Amino acid sequence: MLLQRAIPGTKFITQSYNSLPLSGVIFIYDTTITDYQACKVQSDGVNYIKFTAAGDNGLHFGIYQYLHQQGFRFYQPGTIWEVTPALASAYKKADTIYSCSYKYKTWFISGGHNRWAMDKDPIGWDTYFGDNGHNWALYQRRNGMMGSSTFSGHRDDIMRGDYLATIQNNPCYVANYNGSREANSRSVPDIFNIAAKELWANAIDQKYSQYKNNIFNNKTLYTDIYRNFRYNYDNVGIEVPDGSQWGNSKENDVCNPVDYPKESDQHFVLANFTAQKNIGKISNQTFAIVRLFRTCRCTIFINYDQ
Repeated sequence: MLLQRAIPGTKFITQSYNSLPLSGVIFIYDTTITDYQACKVQSDGVNYIKFTAAGDNGLHFGIYQYLHQQGFRFYQPGTIWEVTPALASAYKKADTIYSCSYKYKTWFISGGHNRWAMDKDPIGWDTYFGDNGHNWALYQRRNGMMGSSTFSGHRDDIMRGDYLATIQNNPCYVANYNGSREANSRSVPDIFNIAAKELWANAIDQKYSQYKNNIFNNKTLYTDIYRNFRYNYDNVGIEVPDGSQWGNSKENDVCNPVDYPKESDQHFVLANFTAQKNIGKISNQTFAIVRLFRTCRCTIFINYDQ
């Protein structure tokens, strides 16, 4: 659509191919590329331009870096903030690799995006919902804001099933919050209880392993997820649930009547234990931690790559 607006009288169509085409705008997946934002761009300047990347994220980055060099600009979400150059051709002689030295550049509209009253688009296929959300997601991709890896935050998905039942049956596994060790969906492990920390670390490992095995054992069914797995899903969130109830009391406590350190200290004790526990199980893995501090969300990365 962008090229059609920039080159009057042109029309581009999309189609798959079995052998490499000799002309057109060609997208190629190359699983040997290890940088998931890197994109190789090659063009003879006349007949073709090839974008080669490990997955969709790299293709997005390379395509929009190329378009940026042709004069396209995307200052805010929505077409009124776009600058479209007048081009004679889609092809400009090139043989380069677009990459970035920043592994993490991603930001996410958390709690701040709502569908506009007149936004009737029910589609939820993009990062954010609705037509307005789609424009926000496009804005991020078009300006190279995705990075070579994403990260995951709060593990609310752990707080159910067997894990929740176990901590409900073992009150000493739950940090004493305001004089209570009653387990709920916001409970966190007691950092003084080794069994509690092991339960938490093992639950995360089991969730990740189960999800990865489902995808890798059904590559045809989950083709897109499998192809982009290392970018979108390979990072494991080890952050406790949102609104976490960290230990802050020793009132009426028979489990461990000692003073807890600050919430941030508890957080890193648990995070370090979880990461160290799982280093041998998940190779080449970056654990990403997101911590909510009062009015601002601060992002902290701890790399345990082997």
